[in-house]
Amino acid sequence: MKIDAIIQVRSNSSRLKNKCYKFFHHKTYLEILISRVKKSKYIDNIIIATTNKKEDDRVEIISKRNGLKCIRGSENNVFKRFNLYISSYRKKYFLRITGDRIFFDWKLNDFLIKKFYNKNFDYVNFTNSIYPGQPNDFTGELINSQKFRKALNFKLSKEMKEHIYPYFLNKKSRLLELPKTHILFNSLTLDTKEDLNLFRELKFKFKKITNIETKKIIQFFIEKFFLQQKHSKMKLHNK
Repeated sequence: MKIDAIIQVRSNSSRLKNKCYKFFHHKTYLEILISRVKKSKYIDNIIIATTNKKEDDRVEIISKRNGLKCIRGSENNVFKRFNLYISSYRKKYFLRITGDRIFFDWKLNDFLIKKFYNKNFDYVNFTNSIYPGQPNDFTGELINSQKFRKALNFKLSKEMKEHIYPYFLNKKSRLLELPKTHILFNSLTLDTKEDLNLFRELKFKFKKITNIETKKIIQFFIEKFFLQQKHSKMKLHNK
């Protein structure tokens, strides 16, 4: 029942350039994500899919340093980039993971694979009522390999080429509601400088973030949020 996971990553992010190269203690955030994905019981191989641009040479170096295969292709047409691997891939499903999902929940992801591997869906993912249809921040997206290859025969919109999942939302998809704990903080991707500053606070709580379960990380932020709210109310009360 094991499948392969493709981590989609590039350094040229419009909101936070080189975010995959930022460090948490002595590891880049990309390496933290890789380490967390490796904890899945049902993921066989991890493939890094990056662009063929010079600035992403370092992504390939990090991939090789971690013993992973790296495929390189179009920056904007991620469908074609993925197909460099999926064109010869013979397992029923593969997992798509974006490089900003650094707090990957391997336990929740394993539940997804175990429950739906033998089902007949084109696409399976967790979502929530706040951002209906959009991929969540904690797991990969289970995509039917055969249906993925067939999609390349159709005219795809710019959004579909870049993000993949919009194409499958119009097909035979299954969207599961995230656990309530995860919904509270379904914005834990590394997208902005503010995110980076927020995540750095974890350094004072956890030495090795790769081994910490996602629910404990969420709990840390929940407690921090409510503590800040409490202090704000106290300041207003004392004025």
